Order: sequence, then C-alpha cells, then structure tokens
Amino acid sequence: MRMFSIYVNISAQQAIFSRPFCGERRCLSPQNGYDARSINTVTFHVSGLAMISDKNAIRIQYFLYFGAMGVFLPYFNLYCLEIGFSGFQIGTLSAVRAAVLIIFSILWGLLADRKGIRRPIYILCSFASTALWALFLFTTDFRFMLVITIIYGAFYAPIISFLEAFAMDVLGKTKHRYGH
Repeated sequence: MRMFSIYVNISAQQAIFSRPFCGERRCLSPQNGYDARSINTVTFHVSGLAMISDKNAIRIQYFLYFGAMGVFLPYFNLYCLEIGFSGFQIGTLSAVRAAVLIIFSILWGLLADRKGIRRPIYILCSFASTALWALFLFTTDFRFMLVITIIYGAFYAPIISFLEAFAMDVLGKTKHRYGH
C-alpha cells in the first residue's frame, strides 16, 4: 500500500505530494508545465481513497448545508410545540435566531476580511454549530433553548456567506457557471 503526504495550495495553483518511504517529491505547478485546470481536477489517491476536487467539495458542502437547514427549519417549531412551548416562546426563539444570524454574519465577515482567515473561521463555525445544535436534544427548558439558540446562531451565521465566497474562488474566471 502506497502512502502519500499531500500539500495542496489552491491559491498558488500548485500541488506538492511526496512519498515518505522513497523520498520522491513531485510538484504540479504552472512552472512545471501543468495548467491551472489540470491541477484543480487531479484526483489524489490516499490510502486507497480518492480525494475529491474543489468543485465537488463545494457541492457536498451545499448539500449538507441545505439538507441540515431543510430538516431543522420546518421541524424545529413543531418540536418546540411538542415539548410544551407556547406560541410566544417559539416565536421568540425564531426571532432571536434570525437577529443573531444577521448580526454575527456581519461580525464574522469583518473578522475574516481583516485577518484573512476565512477558511479557519468556516471550519470552526461548521464544527461548533454542529456540536451546539446537538445540545437542543438534551433540554426542554426554554431558557437553555434560548441560550443555545443564541450561541448556535452565532456560529451558524457565517457558513453560507463563506460557502458562497469559496464557490466564487473555485469558479475563478468561470463565475458565469455558478449554479451549474
């Protein structure tokens, strides 16, 4: 079984991969005769599993985002009704979630733009919002649900805007193909 360690730098359009056992190192870059399209569409095999291309990674992220939202949004209010919340409490949770999403998407965006750390923030927010969402399953108290909603919303807020920015980065000069 061949093992590869892979370094991929998409912004510089190069991929360096090496075999640790034989010391071989190869660089796919424009300087070595590879164009950006061939670099972005190379499929790497690591321990028998294929790594996916950037475009497919974006597609999967969109599927997961809208799939989670499609499960959460229509049924969360029904879940709250089932555990005994009043209409006012359910409306409060929904309104607070919307307000938190608006405020924190702006704050995360400012931080990402000023520090240039969009990808780390995206990864942090994806994992944090997933973990925080799971906390909804462990309480039926309105106050805890409200706190969870605020914290969860703060981490969930930038995910779609950052995903849109990543999609535009991956599309590059072919931005007109967005949605295809």
